[in-house]
Amino acid sequence: MKKEKTWHWYFAKDNELLLDLDSPAKVHYFRINLAHAINRGFLPFKDAYLYPSLRPKHYHAAVILSRPLPAAERIAWELFLQSDLWRGLNDLVRAGGQGLPSLVIATHEFEFRKPDYVCECKGKHSRKMDAAKCSAFQQVKEVKREFFPRNLDRVKARKKRSPVLKFGRLSLRSILRDRPKRKRG
Repeated sequence: MKKEKTWHWYFAKDNELLLDLDSPAKVHYFRINLAHAINRGFLPFKDAYLYPSLRPKHYHAAVILSRPLPAAERIAWELFLQSDLWRGLNDLVRAGGQGLPSLVIATHEFEFRKPDYVCECKGKHSRKMDAAKCSAFQQVKEVKREFFPRNLDRVKARKKRSPVLKFGRLSLRSILRDRPKRKRG
């Protein structure tokens, strides 16, 4: 039986970028891209934090900005800084209608501010979880809504050769095909 954990829910403020970095390589490029953005004067940088995530070799990062930015611009910066693409795309759609787009749910408390919500749930918050039992989830029901399909086949696709696409107009059949055509003969 899974033990209850304390989960800290953080919604990005107007002067925060909240990132989900899914590998040490993403952390590496996060640092490089952040340094480039600061050095070139593109990002109104104030401070940055890095924390381990629940999964090994996964991380959460927070960048505090010296001034507020619109939600869509913050999400674009999160994506540029290597945050999880699927998360960013869903955040971007939510930003158009909800006002609380970027979310990080962590097992640790960030040192730069208190969490927006706290819950004591068993296991990670996912689509399979019983949301009715989570006090934080009930307060922000639409936040975890997904607008883009998660590509669960990509792991399998890495193990087999991808279909070759011809140049020019792509037929729907060639896009949906998951295996290369075999030559007969």
